[in-house]
Amino acid sequence: MSGHSKWNNIKNKKGAEDAKRAQVFTQLVKNIRIAAKSGGDPNANPVLRGWVDKAKEANMPKDKIQRAIDIGSGKLNAGTMQEINYECFGPGGVGMIIMAVTDNTNRTSGELRAILTRAGGSMGGPGCAAYMFTFDKEKQEFQTTMPMPVDDATREQIEDLIEKLSEVEGVEGVYTNLAET
Repeated sequence: MSGHSKWNNIKNKKGAEDAKRAQVFTQLVKNIRIAAKSGGDPNANPVLRGWVDKAKEANMPKDKIQRAIDIGSGKLNAGTMQEINYECFGPGGVGMIIMAVTDNTNRTSGELRAILTRAGGSMGGPGCAAYMFTFDKEKQEFQTTMPMPVDDATREQIEDLIEKLSEVEGVEGVYTNLAET
């Protein structure tokens, strides 16, 4: 034998699968919590019912689904869910607005700050990036008013950063002022 073990191979494979499932579960929990805000009964709330069905398809445990519904509808006192917009700058000085729904602003801002710092970005104060965007009420999203051209390497860094930020629990959207290519 050359030092390889069956257990090590199984552990690595299972670890990768578990990480993927955890990502899916995190997104499902987030969407269930948001949908449960407008009613915690899946029979009366078609959006919630759709997310619960998707969670069941992903083999999410029933207790996790029910806990997400209870937190979203306010039955479980896990803190009140707040919608908050974080203004920040990414690599190359690109302005960003991160929309999040969270019950713990300290945890969320800390996670976002850590990811931004590792990518060469920084959190900003209120108003530091908001002037670069307008909020479209119909689409419920931010649109840039000051597009910023960047080189391909910076664009790739920002796309990776957006992907990492989107994985944080509670992040609903990440908007940048990148110019279209």
